[in-house]
Amino acid sequence: MRVGLDLAVSTPELSGGTVPVILKPVVPAGQLPLGGVQPLAVRLWVETTPAGDAPARSVTAPVEVVVAPDAGELRPPVFLPEGLDLRAGQRLSLRAIDRDSGLDLGTLGLTLLVDWE
Repeated sequence: MRVGLDLAVSTPELSGGTVPVILKPVVPAGQLPLGGVQPLAVRLWVETTPAGDAPARSVTAPVEVVVAPDAGELRPPVFLPEGLDLRAGQRLSLRAIDRDSGLDLGTLGLTLLVDWE
């Protein structure tokens, strides 16, 4: 049995290059197995939100974080690099998947408040 994930951001509006990601472990309720609850390896990245049939494109490098059952609140470093040519109002998506299984752990919408060049 593995720990679950609570994926959040402190604000969905980006005015700088730091994406304010917050990860919290979610320990399953009830009787825990004798081996305990295993940590979860999470892969995070930000991508453009596609319009129409356009494919999403990644705008950050993937960041991998191991979320242990007793980790508390984690704030991994996810940054928008220079030179992306994104415009104010651009819709972005923060994505999280289980690194080992590829299972989707959540997607959060973000809005860029300033031009990012």
